[in-house]
Amino acid sequence: MKKEKGLQSLTKAKVIIKYCICACAVFTIAATVLIFPYQSAQGVKQGLELSVKSVIPSLFPFMVISSFLVQSSILAKADGLFSRITYFVFRQPACAGSVIFLSLIGGFPVGASLIRQLYENKKITQSQGQRLLLFCINPGPAFVISCVGVQMFSSSKIGIILFVSVTLSALIIGFLTRFLAFPEEIAEAQENDSGIELSKSLVTAASKSTNSIIMICGWVIIFSTLSALLKTVGFGDGTALLLDCILEVTNGCFKAAGILPVSVIAGIIGWSGLCVHCQIMPSIVKLRLNYKYFLTGRIICGALSCVICSFLLEIFKVEMPVMRLNYQSIEAQKPEFLPVSLGLLIMCSFLLIGDSLRFKIKSKNRY
Repeated sequence: MKKEKGLQSLTKAKVIIKYCICACAVFTIAATVLIFPYQSAQGVKQGLELSVKSVIPSLFPFMVISSFLVQSSILAKADGLFSRITYFVFRQPACAGSVIFLSLIGGFPVGASLIRQLYENKKITQSQGQRLLLFCINPGPAFVISCVGVQMFSSSKIGIILFVSVTLSALIIGFLTRFLAFPEEIAEAQENDSGIELSKSLVTAASKSTNSIIMICGWVIIFSTLSALLKTVGFGDGTALLLDCILEVTNGCFKAAGILPVSVIAGIIGWSGLCVHCQIMPSIVKLRLNYKYFLTGRIICGALSCVICSFLLEIFKVEMPVMRLNYQSIEAQKPEFLPVSLGLLIMCSFLLIGDSLRFKIKSKNRY
């Protein structure tokens, strides 16, 4: 009895300490906003510009398309191509294969959004969704190759090496998660191949993607304001750079380019920043994944990315020219990644054509 009471009092003390720390942090930030209103306004302005010029154009169309593919039955016809790979490599059902692929090319929050939709549609179990969340949070090639590689380092080769490093680290973590699967998950998960009507799928996809993009932009603005406020504190250059890398991946990479080694930049991208963590928090909460496990996964992903990038740089010798451009010019050019958009449109058209042909064949057989 005494031990139980001691544990209860210890738990209550921990909860009280957490609430006190959160309250102090909120009070400090609120006081800083009141003391430095101009800097706060500038941070909000920068966050809005980043959202309008970069986040919405680069993410929203892809989020609508990918969500539409998940909501309808279209992806089910392509999942057969991934079924063996997803089962033997990741110990996941066939429907997770397309989500893993889209998470590798769609940008950080896309994978988490699709995983949540699969779970809500009862196509994957909670445990399967939790394991997917550990490695399906990846940057898209538009950001890594175009923005970081070309715009920050003036080298598409460096961008490709960075993208390959982060992608390989995610796939390695995905392979390791297969050993965390429960015995009952060896069997194929529930497959719901019916889907819903295409028109309803598009409306649902647009609605969910709009809600998601608003939430993402909100976090971008919050962290942009927080970054602007931290500058007023007067940290040293090293501390300020470390905070930028921890808080927001784009700003962290921009500040670190030319100062830190390329392999460290890969680690920053693999870590992805607290801003991205907050963007996908609804999926983490929905699937009841303990944040400390997700945080551990991000740290491991960053460390693996750094090691793999160092190894690739030893094999593929590249020059290290650094061209530091204006931040606004980088963000303005970031979303332009035409090959991915064209590829998605072509894939959707082929799937729609195949779906219509199957419908015609079935209707002929009936009569």
